[in-house]
Amino acid sequence: MSCHDIGRGLNSVVRRTARLLDEGRIDQEAAREIFLACRKAVHWCDGNEGEATDVVQPCMCGRCLRIVTAGEGLYDLWDAQGMTWEKLRDTAFVTDRLCTECFDKVIAEINPEEGMPEEQRRMIEELNAEEPERWQSLGRYAFDNNGIPWPSE
Repeated sequence: MSCHDIGRGLNSVVRRTARLLDEGRIDQEAAREIFLACRKAVHWCDGNEGEATDVVQPCMCGRCLRIVTAGEGLYDLWDAQGMTWEKLRDTAFVTDRLCTECFDKVIAEINPEEGMPEEQRRMIEELNAEEPERWQSLGRYAFDNNGIPWPSE
């Protein structure tokens, strides 16, 4: 059984870190290190990595950390079909959702076949036609902490 509390607790650290990054109070590299530490720290209590970064998943590219405009592509790497992930084993992303530019670079690195990134994006969009939020940015952070309202600050 999974421990969701550790994911929620670390997600609040990710939320605060994202605010500090947005305000320019910390730089992108510091934020990346904190995000990645939170994502990995859930394993101390059998947590889920995605829960620790849930707040930024609707809008932030997990590779370049750019806030993606609402409606633009934000593709989940795990939705890509027929990929060999061996090349990415030691690659750390803040989330598995990547902006179009980063997604294309990563897919081309995994499979350099001409047109592969575009084909993967098209398949993801078709597969999730009924749920565009699975491949489009919401342009904002999550309003809740893994389904639970944020406490007042």
